[in-house]
Amino acid sequence: MLLDELEKTINVQCEVRLSKQLRTGCEYLEEELECIMEREGMNAAVDQARMNGEMFPRFVDAHVHLSDKEYAGCIDEIIQEARMANVVALVSNSVDMETSIKSLELAEKYAGLVYVAVGIQPASVEHLAEEELERTLNLISMQKTNKALVAIGEIGLDSNHMSSWNDQLRVFDEMLHCAERMRLPVIVHSRGTAELVI
Repeated sequence: MLLDELEKTINVQCEVRLSKQLRTGCEYLEEELECIMEREGMNAAVDQARMNGEMFPRFVDAHVHLSDKEYAGCIDEIIQEARMANVVALVSNSVDMETSIKSLELAEKYAGLVYVAVGIQPASVEHLAEEELERTLNLISMQKTNKALVAIGEIGLDSNHMSSWNDQLRVFDEMLHCAERMRLPVIVHSRGTAELVI
């Protein structure tokens, strides 16, 4: 049946994509652009399946860093590939104030597909300017009616950055309180710290 063939194709594409995750997004996309025309044929098959009332898998990428500088030149391609793979939502996780603002801009540009998690990642705490925490908390508060803001993240603790441990604890605590006030879930980074985080 058409649905079974689509599921197999999508599963193979996901396995290939996962095996290449360690490479940068832009390198991977440049290689994959050659395959886009073939995949457009898959879109026609999905459209036909919809018209026939068949179900097909849909995906949500709950942890993507679209606001990272390495993706700046290829966001449109990432969005196009996600749509073609039947991804219905991407949650752009932030690591600092700059990426939080960029994620919000992307959510505005790609409304209905890109959503946002705003926060300060533990690795960013080492270089955190004193006012950046307050500015990030204010940004989150100002976005409370923005339906694209779906989580606080990426926040947490990282044992690879012990030089900033006390600051990590303070920032994580502030972010958790903010999430509680905003009634938003958190996306947690917990390298070597799962027991502490829980």
